[in-house]
Order: sequence, then structure tokens, then C-alpha cells
Amino acid sequence: MNRKLLNPIIFAAITLTASVSFSQTADLIAQAMEASLGTTGANYFTYENGELTSVRAEDRSFLVIAEPYDNFELSIEYWVEPSTNSGIFVRCQDLNEVAAGTCYEVNIWDENENPANRTGAIINFAPPLVEIDSQGQWNTMNVRADGGHLVVIVNGQTTVDTMDDTYTGGHIALQYGGDNMLVKFRNLEIEAL
Repeated sequence: MNRKLLNPIIFAAITLTASVSFSQTADLIAQAMEASLGTTGANYFTYENGELTSVRAEDRSFLVIAEPYDNFELSIEYWVEPSTNSGIFVRCQDLNEVAAGTCYEVNIWDENENPANRTGAIINFAPPLVEIDSQGQWNTMNVRADGGHLVVIVNGQTTVDTMDDTYTGGHIALQYGGDNMLVKFRNLEIEAL
């Protein structure tokens, strides 16, 4: 997805005449860190200089975005070390049990032994269409959930384009896999559709 900057005057005119449901990193992360919904996620991440960074620990944790979303488009940048197990969980049903069995898990794990579960897959629903190598660099992930149509794009490559209506709405959570390497997130944007 290419986002172009609008002329500031045109953008101001548009925002005065239209209601835009669009949230950006600072507000989303700050609210999630404060709310710490259904998880201990705020204890396992730091948020400084626009980057959300995992704190190494044995337990996996999730930083849950406070507002639930049904149909949305999400864009985020992530950085991982080798062996990092992370992911973006969307439409989560139970905040006390964020898991692949209660959410769509968009995986971030280049070294997953099962090729169907590598980076860009939706665990249990859709294997990645292409193999992504994302370690040691900043990467962009886009997730679009519009009704039962789910699309995942990593670094401009479509990794999933599938139909499924198991989960129709819920929370979004950023994962630290626990007992593994570092993950960083930045520039999180979510737009309700």
C-alpha cells in the first residue's frame, strides 16, 4: 500500500469536512501501555523514541490495543533478531487468552520449522504465498481485514490473500514470544474500514 502525503492545505480542508477514523502509533501504544488489557504486556515492552521494544523474558506476552476493530487496515514496521517468535494477533476474542485459537495470528518467525507458519502466514488459516526473510532489518507489514477477506503484505509482497469468517471482530495484540530474541515495532497505524 502506498500512502502519499497530501498538500497540507488540501488535507486540512478534507479533515474539516470528513470524519476520519484513523489512529497512529503514539496514541495507540500509549493507551495500550496504560491499559495493559488482559495481559502483562506493558511489563514486557518499553516505548521510547517511537519504538516499542520487547524486554527479554521467559514468558510470552501481548500488548493489546485498547480499541477493538472489526474491519480495518493495519500498517506496522517491525525488526527482529534471528530466532525471534512474534506476531500480530487480530480480531482477538478473549483478552485473557490471546492465542492462535482465539485470534487470527499473523506470524513473524522466519525460522519457524514448519514452512506453513513462517513470517507472513496466518497460523491455522493460510500459509505464506512467498518466503520472507526479515531478520536484522526494518520491515513493513500490512494487514487488511474486510469482512471475511484477509490480506497480509510484507515488504510489498502479498503473503496471504484468503477468505475466512471465523473471527469477525475483536482486539489487536502485538506479541513478544517469550524466552527468545528481540522484537521492535514502530509506526503502527490502524484505519477502521
